[in-house]
Amino acid sequence: MDGGENLGNFLKNNNERDYWLDVCVRMAHHSTAIEGNTLSQDETASILLDGYIAKATSECEFYEVKNYRQILPKMFSSLQEKSQDRREANKRFS
Repeated sequence: MDGGENLGNFLKNNNERDYWLDVCVRMAHHSTAIEGNTLSQDETASILLDGYIAKATSECEFYEVKNYRQILPKMFSSLQEKSQDRREANKRFS
């Protein structure tokens, strides 16, 4: 999976896409850093968006970040469904 395109496939415009990809990178970086991952935010972005990192790193740290590539599309799909449900509920009560 190509992170940049596939993580942002569900978004309608480039501004929205860029914003949410930045959120994804920051979320992955900070949540893994809390657990002791030493990769920088740029290195995290490289793994998420390009699928590789240009320096030697521990396999564990690499896969901690790479695993976000699998969950983020599911998370966004869930958010879209909830958003659609809310719009439909609002229509019924309007």
